Amino acid sequence: MPSDFSSFAAFSCFSRASRSWFLSAFPSGPTSVQERAWAAIGRGENALVVAPTGSGKTLAAFFSAIDRLMRRSAEDREAKGVRVLYVSPLKALAADVERNLRRPLAGVERAARGLREFGEPDDRGESAELACELGVAEGPGLVREPGEPGESGGEFGIGAAAVPVSGRARTNPAGETRAIDAALQGPRTSVGMRTGDTPAKERRRLRVNPPDILITTPESLYLMLTSEARKTLGAVSTVIVDEIHSLAGSKRGTHLALSLERLDGLLEEPAQRIGLSATVSPARTMADFLGGSRPVTIVEADSAASPDVAVSVPVADMAAIPPASVAGQMVVSMWPHIERAILDHVLRHRTTVVFVNSRGACERLTAHLNEGYANRFGGAEGSEAAADRFAGSAAAVGSVKSVEAHRQTQGRPGAGRKGLPAGPGAHRQSWGSGDSNYSTPPPEAPVIAKAHHGSVSKEQRLAVENELKSGSLRCVVATASLELGIDMGSIDLVLQVAPPPSVASGLQRIGRANHAVGGRPRGAIYPVERTHLVDAAVAAEGMRTGAIEETELVANALDVLAQQTVAAVSVEETPADRWFETVRRAAPYAALPRESFDSVLELLSGAYASADLADFSPRIVWDREAGVLRARPGAQRLAVSFSGTIPDRGMFPVVLPEGAEEAGRRRVGELDEEMVYESRVGDVVTLGTSSWQIREIANDRVVVDHVSGRSSRLPFWRGEGPGRPASAGAAKGAFLREAEASLELASGPEAAGGRRPAANPESSAGVRSEPHVSASFLSRLESAGLDENARENLVSLLLEQKAATGAIPSDETLVLERCKDENGSWRFVLHSPMGRRVHEPWAMAIRERIRRVAKIEPQVFASDDGIAFQLPATIGRPPGAELVVFDAEELRRLVTSRIGGTALFAARFRECAARALLTPSSRPGRRTPLWLQRLRAGQLLEASRQFRNFPVSVEAARECLQDVYDLPALAGLMERIEARSVRIVEAETASPSPFARPLLFGYTGAFLYQEDLPRAERRAHLLSLDPEAIASLVGDGGVGQVLDESVLAEVEAELQRLAPCRRVRRDAEAVADLLRRLGPLTLEGVAARSVGACDDAPPAQEKGDSAAREDAADSSQADEKQPRREGESRFPRVGEGSARDGQEEAAASEAVRSLLEELAQSRRVVAVRLGGRECWAGAEDAPALRLALGVDVPEWAAEPGGLPRTSAVSRSPLEDLLLRCARTRARITAADAAAEFGIGRATAAEALESLAESGSLIRIDDAHWMEASVFARVRNRSLARARAAIEPARPAALHRLVLERAGIDRPGRGIDALAEAISLMEGVWLPASLWESVVFPARVADYAPGMLDELILSGDVLWQARSGGESGRASSEASRTGKESGRLANDASQTGGEPSKTGGASVGEVAFFPTDSPLAPAAGAAVSADDVGWEDLWKLAREGAATALSFEPVRACLQPRAAAPKKRRVTSRRSRRYAAFTAARALSTEAQGIGSGGPAQGTQPGNSQLRQSSPRRGAAAGVERLEAAMLQTTWRRLSPPRVSAEEAAVAIVESLLDRYGVVSRDIALAAGVPGGMASLTPVLRRMEDAGAVLRGTFVRGLGPVQYAERGTLDALRSFADSPSDADVRAVGEGDSEPAAAVLDLRDPACLMGRGVPWPDPALPSQIGERLAAAPSVGLPDPSRRPGAAVVLVDGEPALYAPENMKALVSYTPEIVAFRAALRALAEFLGRAAARDPGIAARKRTVVESVNGVSALERAMGDALAEAGLARDPRGMRFAVGP
Repeated sequence: MPSDFSSFAAFSCFSRASRSWFLSAFPSGPTSVQERAWAAIGRGENALVVAPTGSGKTLAAFFSAIDRLMRRSAEDREAKGVRVLYVSPLKALAADVERNLRRPLAGVERAARGLREFGEPDDRGESAELACELGVAEGPGLVREPGEPGESGGEFGIGAAAVPVSGRARTNPAGETRAIDAALQGPRTSVGMRTGDTPAKERRRLRVNPPDILITTPESLYLMLTSEARKTLGAVSTVIVDEIHSLAGSKRGTHLALSLERLDGLLEEPAQRIGLSATVSPARTMADFLGGSRPVTIVEADSAASPDVAVSVPVADMAAIPPASVAGQMVVSMWPHIERAILDHVLRHRTTVVFVNSRGACERLTAHLNEGYANRFGGAEGSEAAADRFAGSAAAVGSVKSVEAHRQTQGRPGAGRKGLPAGPGAHRQSWGSGDSNYSTPPPEAPVIAKAHHGSVSKEQRLAVENELKSGSLRCVVATASLELGIDMGSIDLVLQVAPPPSVASGLQRIGRANHAVGGRPRGAIYPVERTHLVDAAVAAEGMRTGAIEETELVANALDVLAQQTVAAVSVEETPADRWFETVRRAAPYAALPRESFDSVLELLSGAYASADLADFSPRIVWDREAGVLRARPGAQRLAVSFSGTIPDRGMFPVVLPEGAEEAGRRRVGELDEEMVYESRVGDVVTLGTSSWQIREIANDRVVVDHVSGRSSRLPFWRGEGPGRPASAGAAKGAFLREAEASLELASGPEAAGGRRPAANPESSAGVRSEPHVSASFLSRLESAGLDENARENLVSLLLEQKAATGAIPSDETLVLERCKDENGSWRFVLHSPMGRRVHEPWAMAIRERIRRVAKIEPQVFASDDGIAFQLPATIGRPPGAELVVFDAEELRRLVTSRIGGTALFAARFRECAARALLTPSSRPGRRTPLWLQRLRAGQLLEASRQFRNFPVSVEAARECLQDVYDLPALAGLMERIEARSVRIVEAETASPSPFARPLLFGYTGAFLYQEDLPRAERRAHLLSLDPEAIASLVGDGGVGQVLDESVLAEVEAELQRLAPCRRVRRDAEAVADLLRRLGPLTLEGVAARSVGACDDAPPAQEKGDSAAREDAADSSQADEKQPRREGESRFPRVGEGSARDGQEEAAASEAVRSLLEELAQSRRVVAVRLGGRECWAGAEDAPALRLALGVDVPEWAAEPGGLPRTSAVSRSPLEDLLLRCARTRARITAADAAAEFGIGRATAAEALESLAESGSLIRIDDAHWMEASVFARVRNRSLARARAAIEPARPAALHRLVLERAGIDRPGRGIDALAEAISLMEGVWLPASLWESVVFPARVADYAPGMLDELILSGDVLWQARSGGESGRASSEASRTGKESGRLANDASQTGGEPSKTGGASVGEVAFFPTDSPLAPAAGAAVSADDVGWEDLWKLAREGAATALSFEPVRACLQPRAAAPKKRRVTSRRSRRYAAFTAARALSTEAQGIGSGGPAQGTQPGNSQLRQSSPRRGAAAGVERLEAAMLQTTWRRLSPPRVSAEEAAVAIVESLLDRYGVVSRDIALAAGVPGGMASLTPVLRRMEDAGAVLRGTFVRGLGPVQYAERGTLDALRSFADSPSDADVRAVGEGDSEPAAAVLDLRDPACLMGRGVPWPDPALPSQIGERLAAAPSVGLPDPSRRPGAAVVLVDGEPALYAPENMKALVSYTPEIVAFRAALRALAEFLGRAAARDPGIAARKRTVVESVNGVSALERAMGDALAEAGLARDPRGMRFAVGP
């Protein structure tokens, strides 16, 4: 270890252990910046260290503090408290510093131990040995701890190349020994971190055992200073502020400056402050910000390495971009070329960071890089080694020099990797700039890049950072989230897509590459548009020369001052003058006027008194006599819960469902509220290069499920970022001015440099001249890093612009270009490089001038590069420069006067009010929706307009005019135009110039898609009503007739604080708030509205809300019954309705009296005589009471020296008092107001009318007025009570309606009933067998197949078939299982579509159409089986291209293939006789059926004897039947219906409305509508607009969006029970039996399980308590198997019957409904047996259990027997057949 440190004078102040570790880690010694920084720090000076990224400035700041901590005495070590405070602007940077800080701490401690053990080493060998012991290396590479993986030193600069150390320094051995002993004694130096992510348990630990070094953020420092944790900061000696440039120019920096001054107030002497930054300009402003009123030494690097920045353009001509092949398509866009160039860079380097300027571009570019990587090399992976390369192994890919070399290393082309599709089709690419959808790669696809931005969760960002550091990830695409000094390891290259937002931002981003001492950052900028070339060139040149934009402090931010004032006062009582001095020491408030400071105190103490601000509770108490500020109860909680300066953008956390987080956290990212508004449940969105499907959008979160390989969209609003500052605009203007000066005209082709523009100007002599650029300018571009393509494109762009407009806009030349569009209107473009902060107020002034002069409402668009607007052709001669030139002072006045009415001002007012703690959330810790924030801020904004200098309004205006707009720069520009140092060139062009095209594109997008913009900030109106219109609708009584009297009484009790739930606590602060909200009250009135701790009457929380409402209603009714004397107020003045006796009331009054006297002594309340009553009023009301009513008040209250002045538009004092009175009552009359304030009734009526005319009050009838917010509350509650009687109908009502319309409840008879049923079922596709076995028999009591054939033959009905559908699946299942199902007249033959080996002739599904239906296919020419062959003809029929004039071919196809039975050797005589009888009966029945037009439904040729006697069996017999039926029938071709898609949708909607009455998503799915509800929604919306249907929630459980006709709603209500009845109809024993209907579950009229959920099983209690209470376990699930049915009783499901009837499921607890269901089921089986006598003959129908209870149980058996079932050895049998 070297012992001579004379070469490094800066080491003289460090201990030997610190020097030993440092030189072991950095053999080359400290840098110049570190030495000078240590010198300033050693002298105890505040220091601002400005050095390039990676120069070790963070270590320079920490190292001296670490050395001092190591040399502390043992006593000092034992003392608890933070010594070093590090403030980071980012939580990620704080965590990075905390991680890197462990290394020097451990190294110095081990160095001390090594020196203690080894003594002073003598030679270089011992030094190396000790260095090894300390875990450091002397050679090139990384410094690592023993056993720690390699990692760069990041901000500490560890990892510099070794330089031999020469010379040794001798120091005092005794002093060094004492220092080493001190370093090894006592506890070790501890490090802690507290940020917003620190758990509560860790925060408590930090408070109990504070670390020596605390790493925190500005917000966490504020929270510590405002809590008990501030005691741990009493020993701070050093404060380090990192990346200070990112804080100083914002309100975060202003907030931090006050926090630092508050911190110094806790210390015995101010802490030493050290600021760190790589991009500071000007340094003196930043030093003032750091030090406040104290001096700061600036330490700057001597010469920083100029970054190697290039500007690359991957195409030769950006004006004619060559098409690129993308996934087999030719795309004309810059993006494919840029992305391929980026991918080439990534493959040539080990690690690359790509920066973009928006989150949407980040996700899109990441996806495209992964897609391109997979498409380029996805088919060349055939080995595990190649798979490892795809995983990002740096060792495998680091040596790849080109794309072709990489391709050769991947093995044989075309060998597909396992699980990865080969070739370019692996992913779908979307290269369009407007396309936000793409397919995320499947999990097995290679990933070369990942996204890193603010919407990605913290855990995922950390994982991406670790992957990049370790080398397992090749590329990260990031936004500004990686811009600041986060250690990202060894980054080879940084790429920037589109120019960076500023030069400082570009330096921070490029500085991520070669992040080490002496390293030269390297990167490239890729312009996306032609005009980006200028910005990229200016940025690259500025980055090389260090021309950073100047930072301006946010001066005198009143909202931040208000928040810090509440926080400071909440922890201790503070004199106002001392707090003013503390605030003035902070640099942003150095020039704060005392008047502005006092206005903030007045705001916080409640001095802005008005009716509109009565609900605003003061945060502090300002005792003007004593000059002391005291906190009110809850102030500290408010200051802590709603702290910070970052505005709440309404961020929604994106989380996984409960239990789905597996090994990680549930949170996966966040979306702001506008993104959530644009998303719907079911959308697939992208976050962090992963796809997530939205499951639920709750009030405060979005729940998602992870999906992979799904097409997704980017849920990022393409909002505008901060505009270009005026200084950056001036730099761009200077560049363009110098570029224009380099353009020359030279004759002939000898012009050197530059490209020929598209159209060159011609000289006056007719000789063509070719413009070119001077060689010096080209050399300048080359020095700035522009490659050849970039230079050529930039020169061409400038030449084209010069040729088009005659001048290039610059800092001294502005161009006003105008041209006509295709409609003849004039389009104006004002070209200016000054930036949007200058252009937006200029555009506001232009808009006002056009509105005033041309009397039109123009659309003006401002951007960073100019202003665009349009004027109609009717204006005549187009205006010139006079339209855009203003007097500077006039412009200031115009913009200042108009700013208060803009959406920008409303948005900034909302944010300022939140910072000032004026609009806190009612639920701390829970996010407040953005719409609610806007609503509250809008109310506050309206209330504040009556004051001239409301602090929040002043601050919002200042922020708009100075921070968002740059009004001073605009005024300066106008002055230069007037002085002619800036000229305006007018140009008229035939088509837009190159500079104008992007401006006009933005202009079109801004107004063409203005409805897609986020909701603008507008004034919040609580209610918009026309009382006259309401009066004309409800009668002469007006709107008051529709208000519920009980609601009025309830609301009044709440507003008057008489309801138990609204009474206040009996203490001084609560009483003061009560008087401020309600106005003057008597002593008894205050006592009646307060609750003491010992009162017997329970507070509101102990009594329910219903009880409180009842009490209020009762008191109101009692009050109304008592006649009032003339002039007496009806408002309660004492505790009406209270249960207190006289003694309790007296005690309460005495307690309140003492509180009021205490408040009077502190001059917060005054005693007044009002209306003949002794009252108490708040001191802020005293001036209004004196002016309006002439009340005597104390002199100090009548002349309240510094109270705010009202504006000219404010209300009179009397109107303000009456308005507050109206806001605390349900309704008010002139007599009430006169009695309350002791004034004349006419005076009161006149003031009330004035308030009504201004919109503050609403007149509800001839005598009553209501305040708007009170009216909204009363109306909403009245409507809620009224709507309780109009709730959505139960599904039972819909079932009854559907059954009635289908005719199932009362089946008709004859062919007319069948025709009506077919008309109602038009276009319904069902399995072919279902029609004649289920549907038609349920609707036509005497249905016979001949009826259907008659309708078809007459031409009234036609049928159409289609293959597939459910029938094929059902028949296949039936044939596979071989099960019989002949219980409900459904045999295997009637499952539909049985293939039966008839040549694949299954018919599938069939639909019937009335021939005049719009949905019916058109019948064409006749076709014969003899012409085309019966097999081809049947194929046409199955495809829906042909139909027959009979249904017989379908019946023949449905006949099953008879399976050959196993022959019996021995049969009984009885069996043979019975079989012969059955066969004869079946033959007779079949003959009857054929005679009537087809085989009877009961024909079941399944008997073994009959099959044996048949000459042909199986498939051959089926084919013969089908062939015969087809040859005997006439056929016609079918063509699609001749209607449009819209007409078809209208017909489907009308059919659904006729069939179901209601159309919803579930109904559409149940009906099989192609495309579901989405295909019908446009038609339904138009029908709704036309009044044909209504939209709402009409049936419970069918979803929120339902459509129905008005007549349907009346029918539903007629079927539904009254809202007060029980949900299930109770039928008594003596009542008539309810109506019951049996439905096959496959019947379209059955909605059970299709929109209507199945209820829980239940048994009637009359069967037995034990059986009814038995758990329903193991019951069969209702399924739509053939033969399964449900019994509906009065529309409610009562019984489920499976196909075999063995296990019934009951759903009704009523015995009458249970019996009715069983009887209906027995009748249904009887009708089925009548149609098919073979059912009862083949097998008995036996019920074995009901809800799992055996049918042989006595109680159950008796209940079944009463329903008509007979006992059977297996259970209870339906008595069906003989």
